[in-house]
Amino acid sequence: MTDLAQFDDTALCGLARRMGEAEKRRDAKFFEALLAEKLTFRRANKAVVDKTTFLNDLRNPENSYEMLDSDVTSAQVFEGVAVVTLLVRAKGMREGKPFAGVFRNIRTFVLEPDHTEQPWQLHAWFNVRVSDL
Repeated sequence: MTDLAQFDDTALCGLARRMGEAEKRRDAKFFEALLAEKLTFRRANKAVVDKTTFLNDLRNPENSYEMLDSDVTSAQVFEGVAVVTLLVRAKGMREGKPFAGVFRNIRTFVLEPDHTEQPWQLHAWFNVRVSDL
């Protein structure tokens, strides 16, 4: 586990990149540890979902990625809260229908040391389409 006192924007960028890798691999265990129980996730299609819905959609075989690349554009760690913004290029299937685009992601993490497996819990995730690929 990362020393929490040394958790900086570089470590935060690494965590954000691991999210993309885990999403592409459908790593539900990773997200079960990372996502706060009261997660609010706004999808690019403007639907707002919770942790349970996100995990169910992650496991759905009709949802897959051919490409999922994340570029961190900024990351800041404050006292017990961190914010990262990314541009995500993605192509794949959603509910069996093809999609592709560039998306702005803004993710807000809160330090919760009682979550020993992953003390930085993702509480808010905002996603908006920026452009087509």
